Amino acid sequence: MTMIIAVRGIGMAPDGWQVRVTAWLNHAAVVIQQSVGFIPGWLSALVVFAGLATLVWKALRARRTQAGQIVSATEPDTAEQVAAGSTTPACHDNAKESK
Repeated sequence: MTMIIAVRGIGMAPDGWQVRVTAWLNHAAVVIQQSVGFIPGWLSALVVFAGLATLVWKALRARRTQAGQIVSATEPDTAEQVAAGSTTPACHDNAKESK
């Protein structure tokens, strides 16, 4: 909505691409408003807050992953190598040593 107001501002030229974009944005806003107008306000607020909570949850999980709290599933644990009786390093261990 902010984009619509910004493009429709006083300094806008009376013709050209800005007018076409403004007309398209107005049309899109009206179509969306008419198509979701039957949804109660409390339900749409619930959907917005659920989406926000999902984004926050995913951001926190990504931050935890970067901090090293979640072990990568691609690298085997050393306990798994010992339990399997592996005495030689795996191929990705050799790649780490060659760097």
